[in-house]
Amino acid sequence: MKTNSMDPAHRIPLARAALALTIALVGGSCLGVPAWAQTSGPQPAPQSATQEIPPSEGPRPAGNGPGTATPGSELPTETSVPNQQVPLPAVEPSPTVAPAPSTKALGSDVAQPSTPQASPGTASDADAMKAAMRAAIPAGGAEMGQRSPRVLSAKQQKASSPASGAKGIGGAVKSVVPMAADTGHWRPTIGVAGQDVSAHQGNVNWQSQWNLGSRWAYVKASEGNYYLNENYTQQYDGSRDVGMVRGAYHFAIPNWSSGADQAKYFVANGGAWSADGYTLPPVLDIEYNPYAGRTINGFYFGNTCYDMSKAQLGQWAADFGNTVKALTGRFPVIYSTTDWWDTCVGNSTFGNYPLWIASYWNNPTNSPGDMPLSWGNYSMWQYSSTGPFEGDSNIFNGTYDQLRTFARGASRPSSPSIRSGADVLAAMPSGRLDNFPADGQGRITGPVAIGSGWATAQSVHVVDWNQDGIQDILAQWPDGSLQVFRGASGGGFLAPLLVGTGWQEMSLTVGWWNSKDAYPGVIGQDGDGNLYRYRNAGAGALSGGVLIGTGFGGHQFNQLDFDGDGNQDIVSRTNDGIMRLYRSNGVGSFLSEPSQVIGNGWSTVTSVSSAAGFNGAGSQGLQVRTANGDLYYYPALSGTWGNRFLIGVGWNDANVISGAPVNVETTLGVDIQDVVAARQDGNLYRYPGSGSTSLLPAELIGSQWTGLKAGFLTDWNDDGALDILAQWSDGRLSVYPGFKGRGYGAPISLGTGWKDWTLTVGSWKKSDARPSIVGYDPSGRLFHISNPSGTGLGSRVQIGTGWAGLGIIQMDFDKDSNMDLLAKNAAGDLVLYRSNGSGAFVQEAADTVGVGWNIINSFGAIGGFAGTGSTGILARTTGGDLRYYPVGQNRSWGTAAKVGTGWGGLKILSPAS
Repeated sequence: MKTNSMDPAHRIPLARAALALTIALVGGSCLGVPAWAQTSGPQPAPQSATQEIPPSEGPRPAGNGPGTATPGSELPTETSVPNQQVPLPAVEPSPTVAPAPSTKALGSDVAQPSTPQASPGTASDADAMKAAMRAAIPAGGAEMGQRSPRVLSAKQQKASSPASGAKGIGGAVKSVVPMAADTGHWRPTIGVAGQDVSAHQGNVNWQSQWNLGSRWAYVKASEGNYYLNENYTQQYDGSRDVGMVRGAYHFAIPNWSSGADQAKYFVANGGAWSADGYTLPPVLDIEYNPYAGRTINGFYFGNTCYDMSKAQLGQWAADFGNTVKALTGRFPVIYSTTDWWDTCVGNSTFGNYPLWIASYWNNPTNSPGDMPLSWGNYSMWQYSSTGPFEGDSNIFNGTYDQLRTFARGASRPSSPSIRSGADVLAAMPSGRLDNFPADGQGRITGPVAIGSGWATAQSVHVVDWNQDGIQDILAQWPDGSLQVFRGASGGGFLAPLLVGTGWQEMSLTVGWWNSKDAYPGVIGQDGDGNLYRYRNAGAGALSGGVLIGTGFGGHQFNQLDFDGDGNQDIVSRTNDGIMRLYRSNGVGSFLSEPSQVIGNGWSTVTSVSSAAGFNGAGSQGLQVRTANGDLYYYPALSGTWGNRFLIGVGWNDANVISGAPVNVETTLGVDIQDVVAARQDGNLYRYPGSGSTSLLPAELIGSQWTGLKAGFLTDWNDDGALDILAQWSDGRLSVYPGFKGRGYGAPISLGTGWKDWTLTVGSWKKSDARPSIVGYDPSGRLFHISNPSGTGLGSRVQIGTGWAGLGIIQMDFDKDSNMDLLAKNAAGDLVLYRSNGSGAFVQEAADTVGVGWNIINSFGAIGGFAGTGSTGILARTTGGDLRYYPVGQNRSWGTAAKVGTGWGGLKILSPAS
């Protein structure tokens, strides 16, 4: 068992004592899975109930400013953990009528050419023409976004102050100083932020762009078949070095050479693609003619549509796209504006090409406006040319995980069981696994059954583990195994893949903690409050853990980009209801700063899951189950909470909700200060001890416990987890080994013929490695029965006679470190028989240490119930009250306390002392 950093009394070292039961028993013979009553089950919220609810009605955001709690103080830098036994290797604005983009209408300059011209880029003197073109164009060539405010401003500057010796296009200059980026510029509240750059931006400070929140970049590689970006290597490699996903684009000059020719030039000079998850698909920038109306070295560049017909431009784009597909395996993204595409191309057959739309609003909204012909939606949106990032600012229309699968080129699955990473899964007590599909707009439907046999799952997580575009399930089981169930395109799941073992006492969350990784990974928290990150290789076991934080004992945590900077942070809640934010740098470590308190009142919730893309593209938030079973969504809006809203009812029937981490503090099995009891219906419950003479609400841990005569909590096999020794009414004796996590293993038989014995369990001999049994047979002979292996019984040694009719428990009553026997007789006297710790009694007269105990019908020793190091007796009266009698030094009694009522019908297992 691990140490509870919230209250040391919760996890003190286990003594090996357990005591006999004396109340009427209920039947059965095996420890089953939790068997809660079935009601209507989890359901989506009624539409009338999905209105926003102010945070004051639930867990509340806190005021601004840093919090004082800093687990681990300043969090350490990454260090490998040698020889560690670790698991294997946004509320959106209401839609309005959108104003027209702030771009100039094409007007009359769309006239078709009267006389077609030969393409100079492939003419007989092509080399000379390309060299002349390179000399004539401005430094950096044409920029993406020819009608953007920044590019138009740069053109106006050049027109007003032509450089000496400029030629060809009239006033072209060899250096351009673009408008500085406005880092305070408006940003959409959807999607994943990114940017595009060219030689006009020079050598970019990529770390500063990362710090501003940019997570992907496109770099201009080429133009026509005559120009290559001089800054390409610094921009392309530099963006990747800081953690960005990056790609290359080509600025098309369709009347210069064929689509195939320019595609080959582009791919050979930076436009290649690989399915590594870091490389975005090639881009065809086809837009307003940057040299419209000009003659360069005798070649007239035509109008804004390059003096080409719609059919010609459509064929040119298809020629380019097919060539790129043949060379790289992917169709390129098409970058354009609705205005230019519909006017100059007007083709509706490019729907299998992703769309990157340029649209700059005077009155910003979260929509780029109308789509061009061929598309009903977009993949990327260039919304600003003046900030917040250098070059142009963009968003990817989706989550970060979708950005990575987009880069990898994963095909769209036909009918997967889990449609998106925002879907909500619920594992039911019956073992059924239900999916509640999310619509991406804050609503769920369903349920749809997608599996069975999930009753004992500790946690389930929706994740595209292998980045194939199909959502998978990462499952954590009570035996410590981690398995990935890979989703199939047509529905269902492949055979599970074991990716880790030893996770019994671990809580985990899944996501992109390190943006440089090829696949999403795992953050794990052990019972001592240490945080580790584990890399996912995509096909096999997780890597060994790397320590990233300490002092997180008692925290339940999720990954969430709360502040909207593009990095996955840790948000954690503690038993006092406080939620804290621990920000990360996006590449595997925490920032060196104190945590921030971002909420309070969270102690009443029973499940918290992270949700990306649930309430809009790229949205971030938490799905929270309250004590009454309602399911709410809390949007995270760039460092603040939006108003929560109801998304489901009846969710208390779910054992596990996807994405909710295991509460390590309450799933380390039964603890020394806990009380376990079987009710008359045969269900077994754990009542967690608070460490301050009180019990917390019951947790169902087993069923089919009718027929139990007596039960004992004891670490029978000395593995650090409390087991259950069960004495059945039919004479069987068995032990249920406890996992270092929720649940118990299959029972191990210790023999039969124990029907009429009275037993107690504890460390009778100090030299023994494991607890043993002291008990008497029907004739009153008292025996010590050893436990040599943790899976069976050893020899019997008689140590007394005349014990018939006595109730007995083991405890160190005189606090000399030796287990004694306390015996309750028919007169109600409580008599102490001291031991020497070597298996025999001290040669002295027994001492009466209590009277009036005839009103007690069940009692047992318990440790840690009143705090660290405390010992006492938990006893039930004939009236059903549960009392705690503290035992002090020198055989003294403290003041008794009533800790419960209504216990008359329960079979109480003897606690561990």
